[in-house]
Amino acid sequence: MPTLHDDSARVNVHAILTSAGFEIASGGKRATCPYCTGHSKLTVAIRGPLWHCHRCLRGGHVGALAKQQGWILPRPRIRQADTPKSAFRYWLSAKMTEMSAAEYKLVRQWRYGIAALEFFPDMEPAWTALANYYDREQYFLVFWESVSDRTGRYWLYRNWRKYGSR
Repeated sequence: MPTLHDDSARVNVHAILTSAGFEIASGGKRATCPYCTGHSKLTVAIRGPLWHCHRCLRGGHVGALAKQQGWILPRPRIRQADTPKSAFRYWLSAKMTEMSAAEYKLVRQWRYGIAALEFFPDMEPAWTALANYYDREQYFLVFWESVSDRTGRYWLYRNWRKYGSR
């Protein structure tokens, strides 16, 4: 039985396909399908761990072929760098939800304040609502601009790593 792994501890796609009956061409990107009848050659396209026959329209992941043959594949490697990134994405999602709710509340109070000031120009709570909105407006603007582009998210990530999830 061919080896499942190459030197870099990844699954050897060609070994799995060959053991399933595929005849792989010299370039490694095309193969002859064992499911097709007839004399057509090289109808299978191989792209990474995926294969697809353009004649019989079968295809899939080599992991499914390995499972059909009784092979046990190793679990995919999780890089250590991906762990903090996924935690950052979770934090960023929660922070965006929190900021959105806070901004919505301030905008709603601001609109009520503007409507109240039309009829009651000396109403102190309406002026306070306007002041609160104008005080926080730049804060929200900077946050949403930072979240919306790659460079801003990079700096948010750096600060998140440096100062924790505040």
